[in-house]
Amino acid sequence: MRQGSAYYLFSTDAGSAISGHLPSRCSTDKVNWQLCGTAFNQIPAWVQAAVPGIGGLWAPDISYFNGLYHLYYAGSLFATNMSVIYSLATGPGVQFNPIEGSSLVHKGNYYYLFVSFDDCCNPDPFKHTYRIMVGRG
Repeated sequence: MRQGSAYYLFSTDAGSAISGHLPSRCSTDKVNWQLCGTAFNQIPAWVQAAVPGIGGLWAPDISYFNGLYHLYYAGSLFATNMSVIYSLATGPGVQFNPIEGSSLVHKGNYYYLFVSFDDCCNPDPFKHTYRIMVGRG
């Protein structure tokens, strides 16, 4: 994301020594990045209530519209279906949202929808069908 002469990015919690959640980095040249802060000092209470025991947040996406920045993110317990996820759609006949971390980008005459899709975090890694998909319209 660009604001003025600076660029910003948000990343998944890495479980490192960074204090806070959804770290942001900034750069003026898109080559040299430094830690600028975090979106949250602690995981929001509503996320903790929805997913007891959660340790981190992931898949951040930031958009600017209607004069405001909107930050979307997900939180879940690894290898479970206990999650809170921003989602644009669900699949028919699927018990849990298979589409997450969505991002809509307008480029030229087209809109591109990027999503992480399908079954993530199966205890048996050979049964994962998780993948990134893109659609253009």
